[in-house]
Amino acid sequence: MKQFDHENSTTMKNPITVPSQKNSIQHARAPKRRRWCAYRELLIIPIILFALVSAVRADGVLRPADTTYPGDFLRLRMTSVSVSMMGQIAMTTVYQEFVNEWNKATNAVYSFPLPADARATRFLYWSNDTCYEAVLKTQEQAVNPGTGSGGVDADLNKYLGTNGLRVLLTNIPAGKLQRIQLEYLAVAPYYQGKVTYSYPLNTSQFVLYPVESFSFTMAVTANDNILSYNVKEFTQVAAQQPDQKHLQISIDQPKMYLAKDVTVSYTTANDSLNLDFYAVANDTTDGHFALILKPQALPDSATILEKNVVFLVDCSANASGQELDAAKTAVTECLKQLQQGDAFNVVGFNSSVSSCFVKPVLATSSKIVAAQSFVQ
Repeated sequence: MKQFDHENSTTMKNPITVPSQKNSIQHARAPKRRRWCAYRELLIIPIILFALVSAVRADGVLRPADTTYPGDFLRLRMTSVSVSMMGQIAMTTVYQEFVNEWNKATNAVYSFPLPADARATRFLYWSNDTCYEAVLKTQEQAVNPGTGSGGVDADLNKYLGTNGLRVLLTNIPAGKLQRIQLEYLAVAPYYQGKVTYSYPLNTSQFVLYPVESFSFTMAVTANDNILSYNVKEFTQVAAQQPDQKHLQISIDQPKMYLAKDVTVSYTTANDSLNLDFYAVANDTTDGHFALILKPQALPDSATILEKNVVFLVDCSANASGQELDAAKTAVTECLKQLQQGDAFNVVGFNSSVSSCFVKPVLATSSKIVAAQSFVQ
């Protein structure tokens, strides 16, 4: 089987045309329902894995292609998010309804900023109450139609980031709903037994009005016992934990401004180094898997040996962009874990070498802050 990446999970970065007339569409055969299998084992080799949080954004918008449309975006009527989590693997389904408030049909580009390491697996759209599935393709990043030196399109490109999905929907009828459903797969960050899932719903930059309804549901199946959970920013949350390894969370709010994110975390027992293994078998293509190592919780600080650490960061052109950002994030997180008595330094190299300090220094609060500033 291949590593966790497959052709049906690629991200389409240029818009492709999806006609909405039934007689002009090639149907894409819906893939067979995927079956995830999870296994848990104890590792006997000393491996440490840092799962780091990356900046993610999520909610989609529908931008009219016609510059005479009376507004920057088609009005978002509602958003419904459903998340199924198997350990750290999160399958997110986003269903949205938009309204063409114009007096004539229009084309529009649906834009969705996927998390940096996520892969879109399915895109559905409706025309005349008939559901169709688009074929996702990977293309080089391109700007939205009409993008200039500034304005809404430039803001939208910035919002999309480096892993944006775009779909051009044609001939959306006047005064009618455009229904859209997107599914994507991502690995939720894990640290010290805590798994954190984020759906950054905050699209107040583009959606200036309350949507008619917002709903969020999450079903968690953990391989370890769930000790606690937390939902930030929302107070009206319904939660059920039928047993130690399952958790169900739901949020349902009408007339809501999309001005805050949804972040759910749960903590599991992790007193030993273990792993999660997930596998999927497709009907016509090769299978895929994800192997995730989960380190045990850090022992008491009194039992940790003092250490000397030098962080080497590749700043050359080969490591620019997302790779360099990931390296900076990793070093910044590692600096936070240094203990009293540790000595460290940070060295960056390309055609020359620069270091934060002349020689390794003790990990005091001021030195760590100085190193974090040097890294950025």
